[in-house]
Amino acid sequence: VTRVRLTFQLPGTDAKMRFEASIRNRQRRDNGAKVSYGLWFDPERTRDFATHQQRVLTYVMKRARQLRQEQIDS
Repeated sequence: VTRVRLTFQLPGTDAKMRFEASIRNRQRRDNGAKVSYGLWFDPERTRDFATHQQRVLTYVMKRARQLRQEQIDS
C-alpha cells in the first residue's frame, strides 16, 4: 500500500486541508494517457479529520443543490 499526503483547497475558501491517505486502486484510462486513483483517507493519521470531512461534505451538498437548481431553471 502506497501512502500519500494530499493538500487541497475547496473553491471559495482560504483554508487548505491536508489529508493522509493510502492508494487502494489505480486504473489507466484513455490508452494510458490518464490515471485514476482510488484513495482511502486515513482518519487516524489525518489531523482534524472530522473537521475536514465536514467541510468537504458541506461543499459537496451545496454544489449538488446548485446543480439541481440550475437544471430546474433551464
